[in-house]
Order: sequence, then structure tokens, then C-alpha cells
Amino acid sequence: MKELHTSGIHWRKHDEPAAAPAISEIYAHLSRGDIAAMVQCLDPQIEWTMAAGFPGGGTYRTPGGVLKLFDRLADLWDNLLVVPAEFFWAGNVAVVLGYYDGVSRRTGKRAVARFAHVWRLLDGRAVWFECIADTRKMQEAIS
Repeated sequence: MKELHTSGIHWRKHDEPAAAPAISEIYAHLSRGDIAAMVQCLDPQIEWTMAAGFPGGGTYRTPGGVLKLFDRLADLWDNLLVVPAEFFWAGNVAVVLGYYDGVSRRTGKRAVARFAHVWRLLDGRAVWFECIADTRKMQEAIS
């Protein structure tokens, strides 16, 4: 298995799929806080699901729906970071392990919570996303 270390991101891969640049671009936009550019990387019919206990949890459809989710998150968190650590591929599916790190605007409490992001790609574009996260840590920070 090959390993590549770039910009703090650890890739584990056998053969990097053609869709890898699309996922990398999404996380690059997130790291810069450029949500408008990030949603432009999504398929127009994206289905984006956040864990039920996550602040703003639920399913959002279309890039506009995802943008509304991020607007809500910006109201709840100061500088919420999305930090990917490992990427795994199986055909057109990517699994990204990492963590969220942010401070609640309401309470001033910091949350660091692990996540698993699952992406499905079609023709190099994200068409489906699911976030599985340690929602308890997120809820404790905003409560």
C-alpha cells in the first residue's frame, strides 16, 4: 500500500481513483472557509446527510440546501474546522476520517469531535454525502 503525506493529510491508497481530486478540492475549500466554492463542487442533485444528533442534523438536498446548513453552522460555531486525516477508496466511494474542532458562539465551550464522512461520486462529482460524528461532544459544547 502506498502512502502520501501532503498538507497534513494522510492518504492510504492502493490506486488513487480519478475522483480523488474532487474530494481533495472539497476539503481544500472547507479548510479556507470558502463554503460558496465548496458547494460548487457538488452535483446539483446532492443528498447531504448530517447525523441526527449533530447541530443542524438531517438531510439537505441541492447545493443550496447544503449552503443553508453551513449558514446555520456558522451561526452556532466560531471557526468550526473540518480536519480530514485519512482517506480510503472503494470504487466510487470515499471514506474520510477526521475531526471537527470549534468553539460554540453561545457557550464559549470548545468541541473536538471525530467524524467519518462517506462520499459517493458519479462522473467525478459528489452526489451523496453522509456524516457520522461524535455528536455528544458537539451538543455538550453548545448546551
